[in-house]
Amino acid sequence: VQTCALPISFGVRYEILQRALPWILLSGGLVVGLLDHRATATWAVAPFLASLVLFGMPHGAMDWVVNNRLNGLHGIAAQLRGFTGYLVWMAISIAALVLAPFATIAAFMALTIVHFGTADLIATGNAVGPRWRRAAFIASRGLLVLGPAFGFHTAAAWYPFGLLVGHPVLEPSTLGVVSTVSLVGTGLGLVGTIVLAGLRMRSGDAKRGIADLIEGLLVFGAIAATSPLFGVGLFFLSTHAYRHSVRLATTDAIGGEDRKSTRL
Repeated sequence: VQTCALPISFGVRYEILQRALPWILLSGGLVVGLLDHRATATWAVAPFLASLVLFGMPHGAMDWVVNNRLNGLHGIAAQLRGFTGYLVWMAISIAALVLAPFATIAAFMALTIVHFGTADLIATGNAVGPRWRRAAFIASRGLLVLGPAFGFHTAAAWYPFGLLVGHPVLEPSTLGVVSTVSLVGTGLGLVGTIVLAGLRMRSGDAKRGIADLIEGLLVFGAIAATSPLFGVGLFFLSTHAYRHSVRLATTDAIGGEDRKSTRL
């Protein structure tokens, strides 16, 4: 995170590009969830399917292109050699899921918190300042994504992962522990979001501090009010996958130097 820099100046136009669509879709999800929660359960997989069509949800295909362009790899032989490490990590992950499924899923949850949080850290212009503040933002945003899903809808949130490990239904005592831990994480995420937004406002960046606060509350509200698969999928579609695409399209090594000819 220390070495991450915004691809272009974090000006008004770029900020609108990064925030407008996520806010609109998250607000829509919040409204639908409050009016008809059952509808979000019926259409739970719709956001992920939309992500697949619009942004190419499988990271592998995009990672292949990004790795080749960043490292200047040409020719199938060189590109395959350059992708060997990626494939090895995939094999290790599959083996871990088979041999230690619960530990692997727990590690995946932790990685997801860091991954989602880091992407938003960069997209919102927070990738500057002390390391503790960056780490706090990453943790707070990541917890606001996974925390409400497992805190308010524990059984439904666990079900897709349970199918992978052959335990789609957890014992009530285990569900209670997961729910409690998730609710505590959600509370920490909310507190962190409020405190960090306040610090940004006090540092003279009031507009972006307020924007961070609004965005954090939208993420929390949209996921808390909808079914977990729908809510997390909506965040993935509206915010995470979209912001990845914006960043790639505005990075010279990926999207090209002539930005006028570069399309999202």
